[in-house]
Amino acid sequence: MREFIGWRVEIVQYCIGNMNLGELLDVAFQVFRDHFKALLTVALVAMSPYICLYFAAILSGVWPVLELMVMPTSVDWEQVHPYIVRYYYGYVCIVIMWYIIGTFAGGALTFLIANNYLERPVSEKRALRVAVSKWWPLTKTMVCYGPLFLVLAYIQKVVDFGIRSLIFSFGNNTISYAVVSGVGILLMVLFGFFAVRYFLIFELVILEDLSGRKAFKRSAMLMKGAYGKGFFLLFFHTALSFVAESACKFVSIPLLQLVINFAASILMIIYFVVAGNILYFANRSRHENFDIEILTQRTTDEPSMAAG
Repeated sequence: MREFIGWRVEIVQYCIGNMNLGELLDVAFQVFRDHFKALLTVALVAMSPYICLYFAAILSGVWPVLELMVMPTSVDWEQVHPYIVRYYYGYVCIVIMWYIIGTFAGGALTFLIANNYLERPVSEKRALRVAVSKWWPLTKTMVCYGPLFLVLAYIQKVVDFGIRSLIFSFGNNTISYAVVSGVGILLMVLFGFFAVRYFLIFELVILEDLSGRKAFKRSAMLMKGAYGKGFFLLFFHTALSFVAESACKFVSIPLLQLVINFAASILMIIYFVVAGNILYFANRSRHENFDIEILTQRTTDEPSMAAG
């Protein structure tokens, strides 16, 4: 069944067109649900180097996450300080490593999602090969976007620290933690509204063979009129990550906490990459009538089905 309703095209089970936020999230969930196995396979294979290094650093004690998790709150600052320093050095390395490997994983997921969404199924192997074959455009764009990503990651960590300290301080230094949280949230909002202009750059690298400044310029154009959607996706992901990590605190075994939180993070990343792809096609429909183009192609290629 194919149906043209205003600015929306329904092709079998998925809708292509300019959507409101609720419709976008709903279509993203449909794609996520229908292709979950393939998406999870690509994500795990592409991110396997990061997963191995992440847990190796933790289990070996090089990155003292477990040590800090089991450390009593009554320990003197002099004893905690060396662990805190090592933790934040490790955090910087982990974030950079995640950014590099995650970019290629996102590229493979984007290729897989876009083709399945448009009903041109591709294999997981091909999606991974395409991401690797575009290593230079991805790297060039990644370097350009890197400073903004790192600033946002740092601000997010500050906000996370401030809010958690505020919740668990039990009245100690409440004002200080509230100020840290408030300033961090304000900075996150300001930088977030700037970053949302470039929300689609990696989709453009994979799907339109753009890179660097061209990808940035094209993303800014496509995001016009959709800043609210991009901002919501960006900060809804951040909020869900915070909630998931906080919920894991109720698990009594530290290593199990990390495993559950990591698994939840992978699932959220996959879903929000899907949502980013749907936003890309929705914005193309808004600005370039992509939905009409697809409808024309389908009715030309399959006249008998279109007539029915």
